[in-house]
Amino acid sequence: MSNTNEFLAGTDPTNTLSYFHITSIVRQGSGSNDINITWAARPCKDYIVQVFPGNAPDGSYSNNFTDIPGSLTIGGVVGGGFVRGDVITNYVEAGGATNNPSRYYRVRLVP
Repeated sequence: MSNTNEFLAGTDPTNTLSYFHITSIVRQGSGSNDINITWAARPCKDYIVQVFPGNAPDGSYSNNFTDIPGSLTIGGVVGGGFVRGDVITNYVEAGGATNNPSRYYRVRLVP
């Protein structure tokens, strides 16, 4: 990524350990069809979770992601104020665990 994109994402281009990524995607609760997506949010940044259902017969990957309505997450907000450093945040997609062969997620930084 360019230094400008790193700045916009809230990461440090001089630190190889500073990068934006999803930390886990797990089914929430036993017997539930909900998916819990977790990532380290940067202060003062907004995020939208995107999904691609992977409906190809072989479950292959495509770049045709769409925003999940209502998934806007404000990064770094605690008690009504912004905090310094990363804050672990998450989004739960109700019914995300379906019978599709695969489902792909990503988190998009809102400009």
